[in-house]
Amino acid sequence: MIAAKGCATCHGEGLAGGPLGPRLAGQGEGYLVDQLNAFKQGQRQDPTQAMNAMASTLSAEEIRAAAHFLAGQAPASSQASQ
Repeated sequence: MIAAKGCATCHGEGLAGGPLGPRLAGQGEGYLVDQLNAFKQGQRQDPTQAMNAMASTLSAEEIRAAAHFLAGQAPASSQASQ
């Protein structure tokens, strides 16, 4: 679902973090909702504006669903051991 929107391009394999974006997998659900809403409302911006563009297309229900999904994902084992 999420990876289909290209999240892994910046957030790395398994959404465990990459050179362009932080880890998403296993983050707190409330934190993720807050951050996606901040990107959607322009209160938070990334240098490429990719997150702002992506978040602007999401409904409140989709933001909650994405946050729920991401919070339930375990970070990749290579990242979790660091």
